[in-house]
Amino acid sequence: MCRIYKIISASLVTVAIGALLPGAAVTVAVAQVSALYSLYYLYTGKMLTKAAIASIFLAISSQAVGSELFLMIKSILPPTGVADFMAVYAAVVFTFALLASFTKLLARGAANVTGGELLEEFKSMRGNVKHMISGASASDWRKHDFWSKLIRTVLF
Repeated sequence: MCRIYKIISASLVTVAIGALLPGAAVTVAVAQVSALYSLYYLYTGKMLTKAAIASIFLAISSQAVGSELFLMIKSILPPTGVADFMAVYAAVVFTFALLASFTKLLARGAANVTGGELLEEFKSMRGNVKHMISGASASDWRKHDFWSKLIRTVLF
């Protein structure tokens, strides 16, 4: 369990910081792919294929077109404050929902984590994560305990 927390929390921190940087979309995507590879290897002992990664993002992208497009556009604009916070929020919610959905399917022993089952889990998870994060204050976002409790609540 500790490794799962570390993988997910490290990815969320990377995504939150990366969403503030120029070229945010690339940084966020790399953090997401890295976490997916790590989680898959942790559960299966095998490497996730490039085709599987592509199919994961193709399946999920239909649910996050707006937030991903916003993140790409924001990544080429100079820092603005409000847009930066919105980009961090969108990137963290998407990443958290993606990794939590993926982890839940792996924990259940799902053989195919790239299809419709992942999409359904993602839809449900994204709503839960949005609800839990939207009520948090800015000071909560800086607390390790907040994220640990959130990961535990979402996954178990």
